[in-house]
Amino acid sequence: MQRLWILLVMVCLVGTGNAEVPRKKLIELGWDIPTTQYLREHWEEMERTTPFDGVIYTLNPAPGRKGADSQGLFSKEHPWDKNEYAKCLEDMKACRFTKFTDNFIRVNFHPGDTDWDDDAGWKVILDKVSICAWIAKQSGSKGLCLDFESYGYPMFRYSADSGRTFAEMKSLAKKRGAELLQTVAKEFPDATLLALWLNSINRQAGKAVQPDLVLQTSEYGLLPAFINGMLSVLPKEMVLVDGCEKGYMMNSPSAFQTAALDMVLWTGTCAKLVEPEYRQTYRSQVQCGFGVYLDMYTNDEGTLYYRVPEGREKTRLDRFMANLGSAVASADQYVWVYGEKNRWWNVKKDNPKMKTWEAALPGITVRMNALRDPFTFAKQKRESLKSDPAAKNLLKNPDFSQKNPNADLPAEWAVWQNEKTSHGTFHWKENRAVFREMEEGCFIQGIPVHPGEVYLLYAKGKATGKATLHLTASWKTAEDKWTRWDASTRLDLDSSGTEIFGLVTVPEEAGRMIVLPSISGQGADDTGEYEKVEVYLLN
Repeated sequence: MQRLWILLVMVCLVGTGNAEVPRKKLIELGWDIPTTQYLREHWEEMERTTPFDGVIYTLNPAPGRKGADSQGLFSKEHPWDKNEYAKCLEDMKACRFTKFTDNFIRVNFHPGDTDWDDDAGWKVILDKVSICAWIAKQSGSKGLCLDFESYGYPMFRYSADSGRTFAEMKSLAKKRGAELLQTVAKEFPDATLLALWLNSINRQAGKAVQPDLVLQTSEYGLLPAFINGMLSVLPKEMVLVDGCEKGYMMNSPSAFQTAALDMVLWTGTCAKLVEPEYRQTYRSQVQCGFGVYLDMYTNDEGTLYYRVPEGREKTRLDRFMANLGSAVASADQYVWVYGEKNRWWNVKKDNPKMKTWEAALPGITVRMNALRDPFTFAKQKRESLKSDPAAKNLLKNPDFSQKNPNADLPAEWAVWQNEKTSHGTFHWKENRAVFREMEEGCFIQGIPVHPGEVYLLYAKGKATGKATLHLTASWKTAEDKWTRWDASTRLDLDSSGTEIFGLVTVPEEAGRMIVLPSISGQGADDTGEYEKVEVYLLN
């Protein structure tokens, strides 16, 4: 299988795009979860050395004291003192994040030992939630990370021993869900609540004719009612994310795509668990995300959580990047990456088995950075290549310094225009490739390539009026026949209006990349020209 680095350009192409569509973001979670104190001391190094847009962190002003950690918040025991947690807020305000734009406070529904009808107990819990929301808002964090997993008492499992019917317990769960959401909204009405799962944990129940018959015997059977309570009072400014932890086991693009459809469609199995009056809110304010489990790509062969390379992939890192790329392609915005045995930071030197994830999967940082923000990666990579004497621009006459001796064109470049709609002309002038009155046309040059290779493309030019410049990579076979039109990639000018950056991966069947510095929409008085075009092999 072709490496899914192609998703760098399928998902996050360089260009202006629709400002309302959020960029995909990678969020870190793992056994190396940082406290606010750790973030305060190490945030600069963490941003510099890891490939994330944000981190899930914990609140704990008194390490070692029972009940002080937000990862054990769901208990009526050990009430919190808001003044004491102000230390955590001070820590976060001391950080000057530039890369970690989307940070979340982890709130675990653990130990979950408070009865659903215990009003006094739930008041203690909600007071703690209020403190978390307050710190998230005041610190500039994105919101809360809700982990519904039953690490202790299975609070979302219905039991007839409660003395209540399933319908009665659903009503209580819905009430508490509404109370929790209202508590968060009071402090942070425009929060993002990234749940490690919402209704995706009960996808099978959503397939049933009578979901309640499945839910009343399920580990998380009361969770849909709790979520309905949240939806019933959800402010229009707030976003919920179903983080679909089941993504751990997904191992193909179709698996992620199917799960995404289940989460977001009106007719999806997750939406069927939403009460009809809240489905409009669900459809407009709930995003689908995914969790991806790093250890599956370093665990010993033969274990349940184990992944191997497939097809043309050479390493387990290739398989990880393929699945991470599929998750990013299918998610609305967030993909969280979970790791246990190794660390992104705070590696314990007294544990010889513990490594950094970069040491465990060499190259992971660069490749994840390229996936999360291909434009920035391409721009930074080109800067480093400028000072690398071994870096080679694979194009001939890339700066248009040589003129074709037989025509008014740059040497080594062919030309094309759509003769049905375009009647412009091509020229060489003072080291420039120039268009005049070109409705749709391009200069052309091809280079030999191999499937799976990753290339950095760059162009510099300018246009005025209605004319638009863009750089396209298309594909031919080694025998010079056009192929894989679905994998053609168009890269547009950046915000400066003069430069184009991008990454492309050679698809299966391709043996030549056709590089097309192009223009469209040029009127009689509009100018359009290219100053240089560059192509570098990255792997």
